[in-house]
Amino acid sequence: MRRMLARGMDAGRRAPSAPARWSLACALAFAGGCRALNATEAPDAAAAADGGPVQSEPAPEPPSRLEPPVVRPTSDIVVDTVAGSATRGGADGAGAAAQFDNPVGVLLDPAGALLVTEYDGGRLRKIDGVGATSTIATGLREPFALVAIDDALIVQTDVDRNGAKGADTGTLWKIALAGGAPEVLLEGLGRPRGLARLGDGRVVFSDRNRHRLSILNLVDRTVAPLAGSGTAGFRGGRGEQAQFDDPYGLALLPDGSVVVADRLNHVIRKVTLEGDVTVFAGDGNPGMKDDADKLLARFDEPVDVASDVAGNVFVSDSRNGRIRRIGSDGSVETIAGDGTRGFADGDGATARFYGQEQLDVSPDGKTVYVSDGNGGDGEDFHRIRRIRVP
Repeated sequence: MRRMLARGMDAGRRAPSAPARWSLACALAFAGGCRALNATEAPDAAAAADGGPVQSEPAPEPPSRLEPPVVRPTSDIVVDTVAGSATRGGADGAGAAAQFDNPVGVLLDPAGALLVTEYDGGRLRKIDGVGATSTIATGLREPFALVAIDDALIVQTDVDRNGAKGADTGTLWKIALAGGAPEVLLEGLGRPRGLARLGDGRVVFSDRNRHRLSILNLVDRTVAPLAGSGTAGFRGGRGEQAQFDDPYGLALLPDGSVVVADRLNHVIRKVTLEGDVTVFAGDGNPGMKDDADKLLARFDEPVDVASDVAGNVFVSDSRNGRIRRIGSDGSVETIAGDGTRGFADGDGATARFYGQEQLDVSPDGKTVYVSDGNGGDGEDFHRIRRIRVP
């Protein structure tokens, strides 16, 4: 159910897979993983942000990432393709006849249609209930996240109205539900990734450049900080006391709080509307580990989350190449993906994703949709995938 929201990744503009912060000292922390070096609180152990020099050679993998995957697969999962193919383009049509150019954002609307943003194609598309794709808007420059409001859609772009792209050029556009020319709603937002509409009509969004979450009041177009110090790090607390490292997609939980994929901290965080930040799932070490205890599970650069009405949270775990589920019972399991980049439909355990970005889920948690583009590398992967959960 996308709680009326959205989130996202850099449309395939991925950060280096082995961040420089994994220094030699980190590599020596073989006993407990990199986080153990600075762990001073639990479960939201404090960790300093990367302050070291940029390395000319790839940094060594953290020991936790080298451990064998621990997978608790879900049975009877089926993965198929709703629309798109290996062919890049902008053609409308049904199923594989439709063409996309690096789809990244996906939003399930209340009527059951899918709304999709194309980062490289600059379009907003709609896939109806029978799988027919049409174009709602064009001319968007590097669109990513999207969210539905009462009378329109809000779409985020990395490029401003003048065609400039920088650290502070994130722009929100308003587009009528029936389509039409985009209208600038707000500019200078850094690099938003996740968007979600709160119960009172305001919109919460994550900013990956400024490492914080903020709330937009649509009535007066003002922005108020919710959580995050503005500096990359890993610390719990309230408001500016808390730290994130590249916060990406976010979603609303049934209790009204927010969960956010804290990408380079490799955890899912929970943020209340009072700004209190805690770890929702993950131990902070990058890796692939399902577990009956969500705080002992491991993720590797998660980029998006979506929640159903029962409070199950689905995670687009990008570097692991899997779609994970954090159950309302506190467990973590894998519902689809074998961990190898590529394309394969079929059984959940053998399915493959290439450039998975945003995802959304039906209210009952039985159908998950994933935007599966090319991660910005130009390869021929331009599909919207569907996961059927028993």
